[in-house]
Amino acid sequence: MLRLKVLAILFLIGLTLLIPKAHAEIEAYTFQMNKKYNLETPAKFVVIYEYSNSFSGSANATGYTICHLDTSPTKAVFWTEDTDEYTVTITVKYTAPITQTLSYSVFSGEKVLGGDDIPLFVRSITLSLLITTSKPASQNETVNPVLKEIGNLRGDIENYRVEDAKREQLQTVGVYFSVFGVVVVILYLFIVSRRRT
Repeated sequence: MLRLKVLAILFLIGLTLLIPKAHAEIEAYTFQMNKKYNLETPAKFVVIYEYSNSFSGSANATGYTICHLDTSPTKAVFWTEDTDEYTVTITVKYTAPITQTLSYSVFSGEKVLGGDDIPLFVRSITLSLLITTSKPASQNETVNPVLKEIGNLRGDIENYRVEDAKREQLQTVGVYFSVFGVVVVILYLFIVSRRRT
């Protein structure tokens, strides 16, 4: 009985000695990245990592704008077309430390602003991003030519639909007048033939 108590005490002492070590190992295999970006719209941040079953993310805007954060076992993509300030957090965890290359790319407007490939031996990855977006300088002065062309095409299509509807109405009226004319001629011939008899 005494021997059992001594073994239980030794087990507890051994367990308490292992807990800080395990905690220190977890911290040693943690990668954190904090970045701030000023981007033009449309803005996008893409990160690619080794396959994980434990991944999560959140994206919050300061105002009432729309942003998207799509996460998967191997990739996370944040993107928005609105101007605002966004707080983005991406977390990826593994059951044991693994060797991998974390790759990320940053897109500002129509350009690739930057990115990097980071070799890691990690158990967890946390990316904390503060992304501020603004309109491209070209949009502040003039309308984006592609958007202007799309607007013109939409206007042309709408005009074509209106003209097409008018043509259909005129054709329908023309058919009615033709039928009415035929009926009048038949009635006239019928009346004339009745008078002769």
